Amino acid sequence: FNSNRFSSRWIGRSIRYIKMGIPLSDCRIRCMGRRNVFCYGNTGFIWYSEYHGCKESRNCAIHSAGLLVVSIFTLTIATLCSGKASIHNMNPLWGFDKSGATVVWNNGTFKNISQFAHSGQLGIASSILATFAIALWAFVGFDTIPQATEEFKFSYKKVSIIMVVTILFGCFVYTANNTIAATALSNWPELIVESKFTPWLLLAAAEKLLGTPGVVLVGVAVSCAVLSGIMGFYLASSRLMYSMSKEGYLPKIFSEIDPKYGTPKNAMIFRILVSLTVPILGREALGWFLDMSSIGASIGYFFTSACTLITMKRNKDGNLF
Repeated sequence: FNSNRFSSRWIGRSIRYIKMGIPLSDCRIRCMGRRNVFCYGNTGFIWYSEYHGCKESRNCAIHSAGLLVVSIFTLTIATLCSGKASIHNMNPLWGFDKSGATVVWNNGTFKNISQFAHSGQLGIASSILATFAIALWAFVGFDTIPQATEEFKFSYKKVSIIMVVTILFGCFVYTANNTIAATALSNWPELIVESKFTPWLLLAAAEKLLGTPGVVLVGVAVSCAVLSGIMGFYLASSRLMYSMSKEGYLPKIFSEIDPKYGTPKNAMIFRILVSLTVPILGREALGWFLDMSSIGASIGYFFTSACTLITMKRNKDGNLF
């Protein structure tokens, strides 16, 4: 099929739907229909590149990461240089009570967002803690790096540096996205409260700053982030199954290595079958998996950190790295 024509048509419709306030997931459903085969084809491509070893998947990941970096930095520079963005638009700086503001908005008595802004030590502390409680999901994925350490051809000591750099860049990306949207849109609190018609704030901000090129940059950044994320998770999950199989926690069939490509073939085949069947369950089920993984990440990080501290104390190793 003509994939280029279909892709441009899908992107154009998605942008129109997003500007109307329709969630991206609904855009995908409206635009694609029977074209879900296209998504399965992308998943199959990722599986193919991963199955044939890290070298093939590495090239795709590097290009995706490069495009992501260029897109984010371009939007950040545009925000800093544009007269359409102002730091005063970031108020309320510590957020606001969304529930209270929504109730007043629905009653038709909404006047100003400042009356719901978090203020004082208690308000600021509560906003920070609320963000901290859900922030762990943003760092799910960086733990995929050590899962592939057996295939690295450089010193393991560099893994710590790589993880620190990627986490810091991840923090920059999240902070930049929020800052771009807040500084470019003076009415972002009202857009959030008016949830039925809330546009994708980053997309709206990019369009205000750069027009159509800004929309394209957001599309490129999101596509690259999703693609590289899927590749990283797929690589890590198959290696995790391989390691657990070697240690006897999973059937030995998952530790079989392909003699030609040196990859855990059965683990990767199992993962692709699961990945292809989960979307059939629908959006609601995907939300369940997301919530479960967020809670699971918090539990996993806690036990990993606790075990690390206990091991350091037992081995009398004071080096954090």
